[in-house]
Amino acid sequence: LLAAASPATEESSWVLLWKAFRSGEARVALGVGAGLQLLQQISGINVAVYYGPKIFTLAHFSKHFSILLSSAVSLAQLAATLLLALLVDKVGRRIMALVGCALMAVSLIILGLAFCMPEEDAGFLALTGVLIYRVAFSISLGPLPYIITAEIFPAAYRAPGVSLCWAVNWLSNFGVSLTFLPMLNTIGDAATFFIYAGVCLLAMVFVWACVPETNGVSMDGDDGGAAPTESTPRLGGGSGGTGVSAALPAARGLIATANAGAAAGGWVRDWGTRVLPDRGLAARMSSIGQFVEDRILSNDLGIERIAVVGWFLL
Repeated sequence: LLAAASPATEESSWVLLWKAFRSGEARVALGVGAGLQLLQQISGINVAVYYGPKIFTLAHFSKHFSILLSSAVSLAQLAATLLLALLVDKVGRRIMALVGCALMAVSLIILGLAFCMPEEDAGFLALTGVLIYRVAFSISLGPLPYIITAEIFPAAYRAPGVSLCWAVNWLSNFGVSLTFLPMLNTIGDAATFFIYAGVCLLAMVFVWACVPETNGVSMDGDDGGAAPTESTPRLGGGSGGTGVSAALPAARGLIATANAGAAAGGWVRDWGTRVLPDRGLAARMSSIGQFVEDRILSNDLGIERIAVVGWFLL
């Protein structure tokens, strides 16, 4: 994939992003993208994933049973992710995000209340809270920030714009991982989860006030950088080509798992004739990049499918 995008194109896209930022054209898009990535991490997901068994242990489940419960919750999260893949284009990104954030806030309040109750009642409430939280996250702040971030930038500087937003994601991930246990020890279990519930409510306000509906918007960048509306919610100025560099942020490494079902046969045949013939590594990578570009431009490879499947794999 990397071979399909020339160094000159990548360099020019960064220059275009810098110019668009200085002129103010890219600031809103960067703010929305980075804000979604930040809120995804500080909403408490790493707590629920990394420390899931510990949460159940604190709720007075045995260590062995806590691990089993965490595995069961992960299966429920997988089912919710698949549900989102089916609904995201029918319902819309904003509605799914708002509903998911509301459920996340409720579930974290439930989880906080579990640690305010007697031991005999805390276990079931904690399990309910974690289960609802993980399912709600999987239909909202889990995959949707990746989908929306890849859709709000013009094609001319989509790749660097998305890259910067995703860097915010990993920095936030690092910060939450470092601060959860100290915060837990300092202010207590219940207060920690109530704080995360407040973050989810803040995420609802952010989505409602700042995030446009990008469902059905062309990825070709032919909107000319129009102001965000229901029909043209692109958040940056300018326009650009539809080369592989515009598709890289969402497509990299996820092609083999992005589509399923009836299209699979055609994919395999096309992949076999376009990519697999024995050629040099550079030629193969170029063919893969062209294959991805053709599929995206023909709408055979939905950007939302790439992001949903890719998020879960990560």
